[in-house]
Amino acid sequence: MGIAPLVAVTTSSYIRENSGVLTHLLPQAYTRALLACGVMPVLVPSTENPEALRSLYERVDGILISGGGDVNPRYSGRDSCDLVYDVEDARDTTEINLIRWAYEDNKPLLGICRGQQVMNIAFGGTLIMDIPSETESSITHRIGSTAAERKMLLHTVEVASNSTVKPSLGTGLVEVNSIHHQAIKELGRELHPFAYAPDGLIEGVEIPGARFFVGVQWHPEELFEFHPQMQALFQQFAEAVCR
Repeated sequence: MGIAPLVAVTTSSYIRENSGVLTHLLPQAYTRALLACGVMPVLVPSTENPEALRSLYERVDGILISGGGDVNPRYSGRDSCDLVYDVEDARDTTEINLIRWAYEDNKPLLGICRGQQVMNIAFGGTLIMDIPSETESSITHRIGSTAAERKMLLHTVEVASNSTVKPSLGTGLVEVNSIHHQAIKELGRELHPFAYAPDGLIEGVEIPGARFFVGVQWHPEELFEFHPQMQALFQQFAEAVCR
């Protein structure tokens, strides 16, 4: 049996109550989806040491930028406010570096939820800090984050007919879950939108011509076990990693 390709998966840092212990956490849905597609996840702790991060990056075959807390508002030219939470500067730095390196090397990358937002920041774009307070959207983009809510199909997205992910998602309307309160505002250079929510917010971005360089605003890993199109999306990513 050959050695499975490695995919670096970014993580969030949390301090456990009453212990002061810093730990790096990741929902198992990400790793289960990757393993089911024949690739091996490697968890990446947030670090501001670019040499150590680069050493790890060189050993992997693909990158998955996972979901999590908010990106520091300074990248969007904004001040912090009560609506922004769980900011991790080290994680921002880690993920921006990984995204830029992967782009330069044409290494396959999948960004999920926060991951799409950090992709946009890495290419000079900006974010809406809080959808309910900054837009007139009638779409509910976040109802909670319980296990049941993470798997709930909350709205549709319209997928373009010429998108990179046409082989997996198809075209037209696709039902997705939704667990976010931020979104792309000004689109970053190099990125092309391929999916939109009914309210016009960008739900998918890509770099045409890349091996696989895709961000989605929903959480396909939570739908992997029962949503054929999300299974196919991870499989398409894994096939790019294996090439």
